[in-house]
Amino acid sequence: MASSKDKHLLTIAPGPGPLREYKPLTKNKKSSSACLPCKQAKRKCTGRPAPCKACENNKSECVFDESKDLRRKLAAKQTSKDLAKTSEDLEYYRRVLRILVGQLRTSTGEKLEDLLTVVRQGRGDLDEVATNILQRFPHAFETAFPEGSPADASDTSSEDLRSPEDLQSVGSQDSSAMVNHSRISIRELCDTPLLRVECRAWTAVTQDDHLVSHLISVYFTWDHPLMQVVDQNLFLEHMKLGDTRSKFCSPMLVNSILALASIYSHYPEVYGAPGDIYSRGQHFFEEAEKQWKAQEGRPSLTNIQALALMSHNLKLQGKDNASWLYLRQAVQLGQDLGIFRSSSSRPSEWDRMPDELKHSSARTAWGVFIMNSHMSMESRRISNLEIPRLTLSEMDGPQSDTMWVPYPVRDREYYPERLANLPYVLRKMVDLTETVLDIQSLFFDRAFNMGIDKVWKEVDSLYSRLEDFLQSLPDTEIIDGEPIPQMLFLHIKCHQVIILLLGLLLEQRNTETSLDPSTIEWVQTRQINAARQIADYLDLYCRHYGLPHTPSLIFGPAKSGALTLLPFLNDESVSAAFSVLWKFLDSFSRKFPAAKDALFEIYSVLDNSPNPLPEEVVASVQRRDSECS
Repeated sequence: MASSKDKHLLTIAPGPGPLREYKPLTKNKKSSSACLPCKQAKRKCTGRPAPCKACENNKSECVFDESKDLRRKLAAKQTSKDLAKTSEDLEYYRRVLRILVGQLRTSTGEKLEDLLTVVRQGRGDLDEVATNILQRFPHAFETAFPEGSPADASDTSSEDLRSPEDLQSVGSQDSSAMVNHSRISIRELCDTPLLRVECRAWTAVTQDDHLVSHLISVYFTWDHPLMQVVDQNLFLEHMKLGDTRSKFCSPMLVNSILALASIYSHYPEVYGAPGDIYSRGQHFFEEAEKQWKAQEGRPSLTNIQALALMSHNLKLQGKDNASWLYLRQAVQLGQDLGIFRSSSSRPSEWDRMPDELKHSSARTAWGVFIMNSHMSMESRRISNLEIPRLTLSEMDGPQSDTMWVPYPVRDREYYPERLANLPYVLRKMVDLTETVLDIQSLFFDRAFNMGIDKVWKEVDSLYSRLEDFLQSLPDTEIIDGEPIPQMLFLHIKCHQVIILLLGLLLEQRNTETSLDPSTIEWVQTRQINAARQIADYLDLYCRHYGLPHTPSLIFGPAKSGALTLLPFLNDESVSAAFSVLWKFLDSFSRKFPAAKDALFEIYSVLDNSPNPLPEEVVASVQRRDSECS
């Protein structure tokens, strides 16, 4: 008989039941990525391999997007390596192509036939063709691979023909940026520099004669006519001679020119850091600095010229204090050398100088004098520099002027050569600078002890002088023909000085209470008109030459004009002029940091303004947002 405890026990069914299939306990495998149809339908996906069960049942195409699978780290790492390898290959073949194009440019007769034979020996295999070219032209190989190349180019593997430094730099940089700035364009392949020079004696950064010729041509086309601190003809003549002891050309000067010209170039070799647009020319600038340290402050004509150009370069980088320091070093060397009147050098010493040295020194002295005066004005400093000892007539040699043609050619196949008018432009800049010095004398010295009425009377006189200066410039060439940039610059620079002059007047203490409202309105109207004139001349420039090679000295006037128009954008004509200036500043901001900072400053004001943004500004911001994304 069962106890009461037994009543609570479960009854066990008699005999064994049917055996069930054994299934080990395991976690359900979670698919690391669903297919695209399942994601769209928001349903559970069984994952790879395709097709998944849902797609198989629905008889639909099953597609997996590898880029969406964030957990496949190994695959992502492999993709990154593949991109780096592709970038590497592009860089390698681009350099081989540069060798081939360079040899085709210079080869004639038997040498050209020999080159074609080398290409045909590859039997269609690109690696073999590349190896044959590098074996046949070892000197060109060294030029195309300046960072370091293997001792033996006979190995048929294209992998081994790359330097370890190249491989390391490719791996450490963003692949997309590297590919973008390593691309060789048709225009670059067809590019024939206006000026041909050899670089071996002048820079340690590159041994590519074509690249250096390209940069020298760019500099003497766009920057030099507006900022003449170098005698173009003497510089080129002595650079071609290759004598580093020359009084008219030095490694420091060449590298400072190459650094400045790199701002305009999209050649991959001008980038100090691949993909970084603001690193263009950085390695040339560092080489110039290295040369300057080696000079230990020695006064020479080329050192003065190089320091002036390096000062301008630093200003474009947004380093105003360093820029001023370099310019004052150039001024000090000029005083030590005796090219300014306040120095201890006696006039008789210059009377005995060779004519070539006298011509070049006069041009440099007046060029530095202009730079120092205008930079002082913009930074609210006293110029503190006497006029050059050598007269303007002494800068004119037997070949004082040269021909000018835009380089590189933009859209048209042919541009007629015209006189560059370099002596005329320099003389007119001296005339304008004399007025600038009088403006400095008034506002940075005498105005502190003058009443506002007397200040206004002198401002009116200075304004009349600037108007007379504009009247003296040849308008017919600008209206009827194709104006060369340096002639447009004379107009643009004068209108910037007008803006600065009237702005200094409005900044005087108690101006609003001392001057009647009609006078203040007159001043503001003249400022707006000057800014609109700058926009008109820049619009004319853009129609003829485009934006990419706008001289960097136009940045200052464009910025002054844009800041002047900012408070008046509710006026339709003012807004249109502002849009032109913004377009140029946007282009400059892709070349040097100072323009990027100016653009940000202006946009910050616009963003807080109740007025709607101009269409050009909106389009520019949208383009930048899309580029960043």
